[in-house]
Amino acid sequence: MEVMVHLHTTEYTKKPKGKVVGDISTDIVKKVTKISIPDLADVVGNHGMTFTPAVLSGGQRLSKNFYSQIVFAVDFDGGWTINSFMEQIKVYGLEPAFVYYTLGRNEVKEKFRAVFIHESTIYDPVAATILRYLLISLFPGADKACSDAARMFFGGSGLVYLNEDARINIAEVSRVIGAMLYSSDANNLSRNMKSLVDEIEEAIDKNCDKRFRIKIIKNTLQIHCLEDRNQIEEKKTVTNNIILEDENNSSKVYIIEKEDSIARSTQDYHADKRKNNNTDPSFKLETVAGQTLETVMVSCPLFRDLYYDDLPHTLEYKLATNLAYVRKGKDIFLQAITGKSDPKIWAYQFKYIKTNNYHPEHCKGGKETCPYWKECKCITLFDKLSRKIIPVEAEPVYAKLDDSYEALAQAMRSYLEAPAKGIYLLKAQTALGKTSCYCQIAKEWNNTKPLMIVVPTIKLQREVLDKLRCMGVEAYETVHLEESLEKMGMDELIEQIQEFYEQGLNDKVKPAVRKYLKENEEILEEYQKKVLNDYLQNIRKMDGSRCVVTTHMMFLHLPQQVLERYEIIIDEDILATVFKGTGSIRYSDLYKVIQTKKISPKAIGRIGEILGQEEETVGDTDMQKYVEEARDWVYSGYAELHDSLINFFKSSTYKIDQKGEKVDYLAVKDLPDVKMVIVSATLNETLYKDFCKYRSIFYQKIPVVQYEGKLKQYTAHSMSRSCIDRIGIERVQRSIEKITGNPDIRTICFKKYDEEAEIYFGKAEGFNDYEGQDVAIIGTPHYPSVVYELIGRYFGYNCNDVLSIRQVVHNGYRFNIMTYKDEKMRNLQFYLMESELEQAVGRARLLRHNSTVYLFSNFPCRQAELVQDEYIESENGKD
Repeated sequence: MEVMVHLHTTEYTKKPKGKVVGDISTDIVKKVTKISIPDLADVVGNHGMTFTPAVLSGGQRLSKNFYSQIVFAVDFDGGWTINSFMEQIKVYGLEPAFVYYTLGRNEVKEKFRAVFIHESTIYDPVAATILRYLLISLFPGADKACSDAARMFFGGSGLVYLNEDARINIAEVSRVIGAMLYSSDANNLSRNMKSLVDEIEEAIDKNCDKRFRIKIIKNTLQIHCLEDRNQIEEKKTVTNNIILEDENNSSKVYIIEKEDSIARSTQDYHADKRKNNNTDPSFKLETVAGQTLETVMVSCPLFRDLYYDDLPHTLEYKLATNLAYVRKGKDIFLQAITGKSDPKIWAYQFKYIKTNNYHPEHCKGGKETCPYWKECKCITLFDKLSRKIIPVEAEPVYAKLDDSYEALAQAMRSYLEAPAKGIYLLKAQTALGKTSCYCQIAKEWNNTKPLMIVVPTIKLQREVLDKLRCMGVEAYETVHLEESLEKMGMDELIEQIQEFYEQGLNDKVKPAVRKYLKENEEILEEYQKKVLNDYLQNIRKMDGSRCVVTTHMMFLHLPQQVLERYEIIIDEDILATVFKGTGSIRYSDLYKVIQTKKISPKAIGRIGEILGQEEETVGDTDMQKYVEEARDWVYSGYAELHDSLINFFKSSTYKIDQKGEKVDYLAVKDLPDVKMVIVSATLNETLYKDFCKYRSIFYQKIPVVQYEGKLKQYTAHSMSRSCIDRIGIERVQRSIEKITGNPDIRTICFKKYDEEAEIYFGKAEGFNDYEGQDVAIIGTPHYPSVVYELIGRYFGYNCNDVLSIRQVVHNGYRFNIMTYKDEKMRNLQFYLMESELEQAVGRARLLRHNSTVYLFSNFPCRQAELVQDEYIESENGKD
C-alpha cells in the first residue's frame, strides 16, 4: 500500500533549528509524495527526513488548507518508554505501522514517535482533527500539539518497530477511548467524557472552519460531522463502522467508508435482507440462554486458546462480539482474560458492542479469520451457542389411536352435514386415517349432494379413486391434461399447452385441444381421442350425479356453479397451494409494454408507478382491472416478452428488485365461495381467518396420538440450503449414513441435491411409498424472504419487519432461529416451514408403524427426541 504525505528529502542527524526549520516548512508543502509504508518508515525513522502527515493544498502549511489525511503521528516526549507503549497498544488493540526514536532523544528521556495508518483516506477536516485528538488522548502525557492538521514531524534516529499491514479505524479509536476512560475512573465516566468532548471541540475550532456535532449517548462517545444527508443511506450499505447518527440531529452524519465491515452483521446467515440491516434498530439479536465457561470452551477451540494462552486483539474482539449476546457471556470472557488484559476495559467494550448494536463477527472474515474456521464450519460462535433447544412444556397426555380416529369420523360427518356455509377446518395428524374415513363416509353417503373429494396430487387421486371403486362407490376422476399427454407421448401438444400456461393464456388451452383433435383425427389412436375428449368434457361430467375425485389445482379453477352441486372434502391443507403463484417479470418486458402504448394510459401509468418505486418496496399491484388489456396485448403479439404479462397483471402484491432488474409478484387464487371441509395436520386457524376475512371459519383439533415409531431430530445445524452448501452435501450424507447405519435409507431433502428424487420438500404430500420404512429427512425448508413479504402484504401484515436471529417459544420449546419480530409474520413463516416438515415426517406413517424418522433440522417438531450434539464429521473423517 502507498500513502500520500508531504516529505522533505533532506536527511538530518540532529533536530533542525532556527532558519532551517523555516526553510523546511516552506519547501515541504510544494509537492505531495506517494510512498509505501516501509519506505516511509525507513526514510523518516532511519534517515531523519521530515514529513507532514496531512496533505495540504494552496502551497502553504496552514491547517485551513487541509485536503486529506491517512497517516497519523503521536509524539512521546517523556513519561513513556517504548516497552510501556507497546504493552499499552496491545491492551487497546490499536497497532501502529511503525515507531522510531526522535532526534530529540537523550539519556534522560526516551523520546519516540508512533505512526498510525487509517484504513481509508479521510477527506473531512473535522473527522481528521477528531482522530488526531483521540489518538493523543489515549496516551496521557503525549504531545497535544500533534492535533494540529499542519503539524510537521522531524525524522528520527532509528526505527524500532514496523508492521506495514497495521491499520486503525476512527470508530475503533472512539470505542477504545471510552474503554480507557471507563477503566481509569468508572464512577466519573460521564464527567470525564464531557471534559474530553470540550477539548475536542476546542481543537476543532482551531483547525477547522466547519460546524460539528459530538454527543455522548449512554456513556459511549458518538461523533457527528456534517455531510450531505442524501449520501447517508448509500454509505450505510458500505460500512458498519459508522460513528452513529444522532437521532436528534436532523441534518447530517459523518461516515467512514470502507470495503469490509469489522463488526459483521448476522444478515449473512441466510440471507441478504434489507439494505440497512446493520443500522436498522429493528435488526437486533435476542440474548442466547445462559452458558457456562465449560460449555463455551467445548463449543469453541478459539475460546480455549484465549483461556489457556494469548490471542491477537482482533480475535479477542471477535469473541467479545459473540459473547456479548450470551447470558453471562461477559463474565465468561472476563474469566478467560484474567491476568492477561484489563478487565475494566473489556467490560466497557461489551457495553459499547451492545449499545451500538454491533452484531456477532463471523468466524470467517472481519479483520482476521478464525484459524479453526475450516474445522468448525460454523458462521459465528453465537450461532453455535444458540442452537440449544429447551423444552418449556410438559409432555402432553396422548389419546388412543382408535379414539382419535372415531373423533375424526364424527367431526368430518358432522361438518359435512352442517347447513351453514363456511370453511370447516379439521386438524388431524398425518396417518390418523383420514383417507379411509372419508372413503367410508362416501360409501354410506345418501344426502342430496354427492361428495367431491379434493386431494393434493394426481397420484393420490388415483389411489382414492381405486379405493372408492373397490368399496362399490361410483366416482368420476377429473382428467389432467399435461399428465395425460405425457403418458401418451404427445410432445408437440404438451409444448404448446405449457407455453399457454406459462404466459397465463389458460383460456387458449381447450380451443387448442379441439383444434388438435380435428386436425389429427385420422392419425390419433382411439384411446388418445377418448382421453382428449374426456378432458374437454370434464365440466359437463361433473353434473352432481355421482362422487367426484379431483386435485387441489383443478378445484381452484372449477366454476362456482359446478362446485355448488357437491359437499366438498379437501384432503390436506389447500392454503399452501393457493400461495404457490409467485413469479417475476423483467423491467425490459414492462418497458416494451409501455413503449408500444397499446394499452390504456391508466394501465401504463400504474406500471410506471411500480417501476418508479424504491429498491425492496413491497406493495399492492392493483393491476387486476387491466387483465383483459394484457390478454389483448399478448394475443396481438406486439412484441415478444420473456415473462408472463398476464400473470403479472393478475397478481396481488409485488416487490421491487432493482439489482435483478425485475419485479417479483404473487398471484393469489381465492378459495371458491362454497362450503368446504378441509382435513390436514398443518392447518393454521389464524391464517385462514386472515385470508378469508369475510367467511365463517369453524375449527376443531382432533386429540393427538403418540407415535408408534420414533422421530429422532438432530438440531446442531440448521440444514438450510446455505448450511448444506457450506458444509458440503457429500459430507452431510456421510455423517447421516454414520448415524442411520443404512447407506440406502429413504431420503427426503431439497430437490437441488437430487434431481431424480420423486419426493422432496415442496412435493411430499400424498405419497405413501415410504410407509413403515426408516426415513432420513435433511433440511429446514426456509422460503426466500420475498415469499414471506409478498404473502404478508396480501394478509396486511408488517412487511417492513426484518428477519433476524431471535429467541422464540413454539411447539413447546424455546429456541433461536432466523425469524421475524412481528408475531403475524412469524406465524406465517413457521406455518410454511412446519407444513413442509410435517408432510415429510408423515411419509413414514409413524403413527401406525414402528419405524424411525431421522430429522436433521434446527426447527423442533412435536414428539421429537432431540439430539443436540455435533454430528457432522470433520473433513478428516472425525467427529
